[in-house]
Amino acid sequence: MGAAWFRFINADGSDADLHERGFVFELNDPLKIDDARRILAGQEKIRIHVAGCVIPQSMPYNPEWSFHLDPASIRFFAVQEHVALDVNMYYVEDHLDQIGSSFLPGRCWSPGDSRLVAEVWPPMD
Repeated sequence: MGAAWFRFINADGSDADLHERGFVFELNDPLKIDDARRILAGQEKIRIHVAGCVIPQSMPYNPEWSFHLDPASIRFFAVQEHVALDVNMYYVEDHLDQIGSSFLPGRCWSPGDSRLVAEVWPPMD
């Protein structure tokens, strides 16, 4: 099947720029790709939020950010499962040097307000 890329946003829309741009992540696992597509199709209504481990390195499919999510670590969760610090993409970007300490222990980020919005086919330079 290969890789697929998806974009999520800050669901509350409190920051218009963040709401529009969002964050792109890669999936390589066919089951997770199917899960993401089920979320987008409205077939999954509970485990709809995106979580993953932060790697402080930019990727061609998400050039606006200095970090990406480890594709193997991506999971979808229900908001009730949310236990990690709930911050947006800008906050993660601004605090990359602190990730793995008391900020996002284990580098795992699970924004409880994340909402998957699209499957994307980003340009790969």
